[in-house]
Amino acid sequence: MKKRFLVIFTTSLLTWVNIYAADDKENKTVEEKKISYSAALDAGSTYLWRGFDAYAGKLVAGNTPGNVFNFAPGLFPSFTVNSTNGLSFNIWGARSVIARSLKDGDLGSIDEIDFTGTYTVEDKSGTFASSIIGYVFPTASYASCTTATLPSYGELVFSYTAPIILSPFVSIAASLGPSGGEYEYASLGISHVFEMGVIKLGPKLLMGYWYMNNSTSNNKLHIDLNVPVIVQITEAFEFHAGLIGSYRAIGFVDNVNKYSPFVLVASLGTSYSF
Repeated sequence: MKKRFLVIFTTSLLTWVNIYAADDKENKTVEEKKISYSAALDAGSTYLWRGFDAYAGKLVAGNTPGNVFNFAPGLFPSFTVNSTNGLSFNIWGARSVIARSLKDGDLGSIDEIDFTGTYTVEDKSGTFASSIIGYVFPTASYASCTTATLPSYGELVFSYTAPIILSPFVSIAASLGPSGGEYEYASLGISHVFEMGVIKLGPKLLMGYWYMNNSTSNNKLHIDLNVPVIVQITEAFEFHAGLIGSYRAIGFVDNVNKYSPFVLVASLGTSYSF
């Protein structure tokens, strides 16, 4: 199954590159294609992903049973290439700051690098996006206890955002491996941006649901409220801070550690576009 996913991922990536190359060649006679880049670096109090606190239970000092705020900080760098034809490519990483050794909590074993290719179409009917994501864990073995490969597993993601008040959106993701379609994940929500001079406030309310295609995991439901604050220093340079509150309503059961169903995460970062 892992080999099948590698073939699908490689084929899709090559197709993405060929589409870009063909489109670029076709339009070069009219106008030279514009490509932009952006880089970002964020620090977070823990690594929260779709309701999962990836660093929970790994750092004893920061995980008192029932604790809402888990202090197990990580760094999250990102680099994105955007083109005017709707294609983009992103590399994103996650690396714990502390408790990296086996003795201290072994957070170093779940370092992550994600590769995402996206095609976006935006018109008066809304914004449509499709992505293929490869998740890589360079310092770890997968569940089969074999050496991690490139990629370890992946997803296809499709999303739509409506061009109306509160920008309602829906997104559906399906796993590609390593052992076939292990899950589907759907989310829907609303968001709005408030502008106050150089400061932007962009609250987002999201409900996410995991449908697990196996007999060993429960389906899961979480509700997140994300409140980012952006300070635009220049047209290209910004600082941002954020606070995310997540309520794991269904399926996120931890009978060993008895963690709170509520999780609170704080983040701080910066980005630059060029």
